[in-house]
Amino acid sequence: MIDKELHSRMVKGIKKKRCPYCQGIQPEDEKRDLHKKCRMYAEEKKKVEKIKMDLITKDDFLDYEAVRESGKTNMFDITKVVGLSQNLDRDKIIEIMKNYNELKNKYIGDKK
Repeated sequence: MIDKELHSRMVKGIKKKRCPYCQGIQPEDEKRDLHKKCRMYAEEKKKVEKIKMDLITKDDFLDYEAVRESGKTNMFDITKVVGLSQNLDRDKIIEIMKNYNELKNKYIGDKK
């Protein structure tokens, strides 16, 4: 990722607008190439998030759903959720929470 101090020095004094990728200052002139690194970082981050989401299996999601539907704990209490689940660890639970709607559509669909 781009060094924030370097980033701010490079764009100082240039007409400014927020960069949609790093939320830093985006130059309006030829120094716009600076933000190629920001875009590349954002694209890489999306790829990594997609890979992480793909590591969540249907069994993992259904295990999470069973704990959620049991009503035994607040789902933000990850330590309790780990204890109540069959095979989930902290990282998987956080990944499920971040991508809940996508995973629900993928593994359950619109069942009512």
